[in-house]
Amino acid sequence: MRLYIPELFVLLIASVFWSWETPANSVSSLEQGIFIKEVHFSSKRYVYGKKSRSVGGLQEPNSLCVGSDESLYVSDKKRSMILKFNKDGLLESEISPGQALVNPNSMAFDGQNLFILDRSLHHILILDKSESLVKILGKKGSEKGSFLYPQDILYSPGRQSLIVADTGNLRIQEIDGEGKFIQAFVYAKSALEVGAPTSIARIGKFIYALYPDYNEIVRFHRNSASIDKIFHLPEVSDTLKRPIQIQGFHDEVLLLRDGSDSIYFLNPDGVVMDRFEVKKELFSVFSKIGSLLMDVRGNLWVIDERESRIWKFPSNSSFQTLLNAQEMIKEGQSDKAIDEIEKLLQRDPQSKKALELYEAQLELRISEALKSEDYESAYNDLQSLLKVFPSNRLALTRLRVLTWKKHRETLWNLCLGLICLILFWLFALHIYERSQEDTSQ
Repeated sequence: MRLYIPELFVLLIASVFWSWETPANSVSSLEQGIFIKEVHFSSKRYVYGKKSRSVGGLQEPNSLCVGSDESLYVSDKKRSMILKFNKDGLLESEISPGQALVNPNSMAFDGQNLFILDRSLHHILILDKSESLVKILGKKGSEKGSFLYPQDILYSPGRQSLIVADTGNLRIQEIDGEGKFIQAFVYAKSALEVGAPTSIARIGKFIYALYPDYNEIVRFHRNSASIDKIFHLPEVSDTLKRPIQIQGFHDEVLLLRDGSDSIYFLNPDGVVMDRFEVKKELFSVFSKIGSLLMDVRGNLWVIDERESRIWKFPSNSSFQTLLNAQEMIKEGQSDKAIDEIEKLLQRDPQSKKALELYEAQLELRISEALKSEDYESAYNDLQSLLKVFPSNRLALTRLRVLTWKKHRETLWNLCLGLICLILFWLFALHIYERSQEDTSQ
């Protein structure tokens, strides 16, 4: 790209404060974590199931799982079965694999199959789409691939494997779809003191494990199974009294439930971002927080232990739009994501997360347009960016350069036109003078 002296001067001034190709805010907001404080749950509340011994009734619900069609699976410890509700809260079926299921304690879903962890029988049941039992993995024991009073299960889509909190064996096991051992995660304070994990979560390249006896969460490397970091919970929050359950959300947030009816939202480094308390939300009909689940759409599902029913606290449409935009960015559809964020900002112009994401993605697109010398697109995006962020200094500098470039081309064309006009006038004057001389002769 050829530059003239005025452009070089402007760029020299700009470089003192800003970098031309590496803007300060060019890091994707997706890497900065979701601000849970923006998950303003909608005013609607949904209740699934009721306390009853009859069909569709719940007696002791203890875990939740959401299917790909937004259906809800609820395990009932006392009835030794799984209840399936559709997205409207209506009972669809009661799943009872007979004697193979006694004490369902945790569930996972891979889009096709439902995995049910039975704590008392020390194995995993696999149910297909038709809710038929197709396979049982594991047995009671301490050898690889066996379990002893396991308490939690995760499905890992990358490796298509299962990760189990093998509590009685003081380890976390990863197995494949056939039940073959892959690796183990172990937290040992000493040769004689090994922790018992009770709940597990996956966030990005890490596996998080809750050790309530030590009041700690241990973060393991996903691939090497080595310990990366230990979070001592009293240091995380002095209000956190009795940790019970953890769960990962969108590779960015760690949910933690304690025994005092609170749900904490932590970032992947263990910093509290927000806290959810049903009592503070004034839901007087809600008795006691049990197991929780936050699905991929940001809806929070909570079991009411005393009333034996499930509450759904839906995320608002703005947050769901934000999640959709982030998924588009992950898939490389940045242009569609920017369009979605623009629509969101029309509804909620004060959304901090949406503003940050919009600014970061527009700046990345502007940088790419400048690299490819698509100045027209860059100019239009700069104008859009400055409408929302009028004090963005980098955008202002870039816009001045591009404006000068456009004006320079216009001035150059005007100069060429003027030169042509002058030459034409001189030529016409010369012809006129020649004609006058010929006439005088």
